Amino acid sequence: MYMKKTYTVTGLTFCALLIVLFATDPNHVSSVGLIVPFVLLFIFLASLFLIYFKRTDFSKSQQFRLSALSAGLPCMFLVLRSVDQLTVRDVVILLGFFCLSCFYVMRSASTGRS
Repeated sequence: MYMKKTYTVTGLTFCALLIVLFATDPNHVSSVGLIVPFVLLFIFLASLFLIYFKRTDFSKSQQFRLSALSAGLPCMFLVLRSVDQLTVRDVVILLGFFCLSCFYVMRSASTGRS
């Protein structure tokens, strides 16, 4: 039942993302409308990664945390690129933050904190 909801969320957000990307013009959208594609992309990627991590032996909290981290990384790259702020330094910082966060999620499970 739970996986069925995850597949449904994945499909619906993909359809919504396609509609938003093809039906809107960034030059004629309010500032809230500019944020919507990034939120939809994050939800779509998080649900995709959740489907992937469900096949592993991670705990449920680890699955959610790793899915959110894995979805957040490409979204942050796109956000920085869209405002012309993506440099090599930013990529290194984001990758370092991602690695440290994944390490923390893994360590929190091995020490019993979830």
